Amino acid sequence: MNDTSENKALHKAVIVVALGFLALALVFSARAALGLAMPIWESELGWGRGYVSNVAAVALLIMAIASPVSGYILDRKGLRFTLLLGLIAVFLSCVVISMAKSTWVLLIGFGVIGGVGFGIIATHVIASAVARVYPENVGFASGIATSGSTAGQFLIVPLIAFIFASFSWRWGFVGIAAGIACLIPFVWWV
Repeated sequence: MNDTSENKALHKAVIVVALGFLALALVFSARAALGLAMPIWESELGWGRGYVSNVAAVALLIMAIASPVSGYILDRKGLRFTLLLGLIAVFLSCVVISMAKSTWVLLIGFGVIGGVGFGIIATHVIASAVARVYPENVGFASGIATSGSTAGQFLIVPLIAFIFASFSWRWGFVGIAAGIACLIPFVWWV
C-alpha cells in the first residue's frame, strides 16, 4: 500500500470512529429523553409513569431481539446499510414521538420503532464497524467510538433538558431527529 492509500484508509477509519461516537451519543440520548419527558407527559397528557415505564420495557424487549438481528444484517448487508437502517428507525421514532397525542402512538414510536433502532445502533455494531476499518489499535479506537454511548449523553441530555424546559418536549424530540438527520448523509458517504 502506498502513502496515499494508507492516508485514505486512516482518514476513513477516523471518520468511522467519529460517526460511531455521534450515532451512539444521539441514540442513547434519545433513549434517555424518555426519563426527562415522563413527568412532563404525566402532567400535560395524563400519561402515567407506569404506562411510560411499560413502553420502555417494550423497547428493551425489542432491542434484545433486534441486537443479534442487527449483527446478522451487518454481516450480510454491510456497515452502511446497517447504520442507515438504525439511524432512520431512531429518526422516525423521534418524529413519531414528537407528534404523539395518545399513548398508543408513544408505544409504536418509542417501544416498537425506537426499540428496533436502539437495538441496531448499539455498541456491538459500532465496535464491529470500527474493527472493520481500523488498521491497528482496534481496542482503543472502538473504545473512543463506543464512549459516545456515555460521554455523548453527558453532552446531549442537558441540551435536551434545556429544550424541554425552554420550548417543549416535542421540540426536544424534533431536535434529536434533526441531529440524526444530519448524520445520515455522512453515513451514506462513508
